[in-house]
Amino acid sequence: MCNRPYVFLGPQEVAATAAGRSGDAIRTPDDFDAWVARTIARAVAGPLTFVVGRDGVLYLAPRHTEHVVCAGGDSVLAAGEISFGVVKGRWSAVSVS
Repeated sequence: MCNRPYVFLGPQEVAATAAGRSGDAIRTPDDFDAWVARTIARAVAGPLTFVVGRDGVLYLAPRHTEHVVCAGGDSVLAAGEISFGVVKGRWSAVSVS
């Protein structure tokens, strides 16, 4: 696993909107279950923006959220889109870009 953080290289006006982390921290399966309970199931299944912070925590935000905003302007270990679906009665990641 690469532990080198990636920094945002995009437009500064986008980075300026990242005053606070917009992504929800998912540290445990219970965190995910609580997040799903607060989120419309259709939104959970559709692609979501994700980052893995330097703290190793997965953060989720609605699709089309800029990764730098999801990360609160911090550098990240990974970023992309993720989709979830119910597999054998449990939520599972079914696609990660």
